[in-house]
Amino acid sequence: MSNNTKLLNSLGLCKRAGKLVHGDELIPAIQKRNVTVVVVADDASDRTRKQILDKCAFYKITVVTGLKRDELSQAIGTMNRVAVGVSDTGLGNLVKKAHTERGGVDSDE
Repeated sequence: MSNNTKLLNSLGLCKRAGKLVHGDELIPAIQKRNVTVVVVADDASDRTRKQILDKCAFYKITVVTGLKRDELSQAIGTMNRVAVGVSDTGLGNLVKKAHTERGGVDSDE
């Protein structure tokens, strides 16, 4: 099993459970603290990365990085997604656990 497989599988589970927020709904969900963890692709544009990382730092939401746009999009079954938020606490903890098991470091700010 590759390093990212467990993380990608947990994101797919979140999608099937209907607990993923993406697109135009992500920034308002961060501001309302409706998401517990945000996953941002490494190849997202500089503007998008800065906007999401700054919002997450201000609202103290964990950010997970280390995935490519294609991996993230394929895991959730949509095209061209560079950032998603998990709106369920239990599933958010699953994503955080999968991230730390693959050697990632949480970025709670």
